[in-house]
Amino acid sequence: MVFFVLELLFPCGLEPVEKSIFLFEKKRFLFLLALIQYLIYVIFYQRFVEDRLINFIDLCSVSNISVFILTDNQYGYYIHGRSPHGTTDVNIRDMIMNLERESNRMSGTRGLQAKSDEQTFIVRIDRTFRSQYEILLRNYEVKKNKNFF
Repeated sequence: MVFFVLELLFPCGLEPVEKSIFLFEKKRFLFLLALIQYLIYVIFYQRFVEDRLINFIDLCSVSNISVFILTDNQYGYYIHGRSPHGTTDVNIRDMIMNLERESNRMSGTRGLQAKSDEQTFIVRIDRTFRSQYEILLRNYEVKKNKNFF
């Protein structure tokens, strides 16, 4: 930390050994700063404020909707929105009861595989899948434009 202050005060006046020590101190300081920020985010913000991604994943699960997002030509994400309650078209009283049963582990899990809670996946698709996806998307857009006019 001393070398960090010295570099700020005298930017050109350090010897090579002192410069290497300064770089080490600088990297250590930045690493500790990043670690503190990460811990504050995970421990405080995600638990007590909100985590929009987890809220979206929960919404997909409660709605029984799976989402397939392609962020690149052959790369993307899959959110498995499976509801462990079987049906999601229920009134608010039944929905609260279902969520309480799930929190008490009295119902199945939300994950893709049995006894798994994993709902988000990174996917890589091949060219054949992508070309079929493009064909389906083009057909959908053509039908949508015909119905619009």
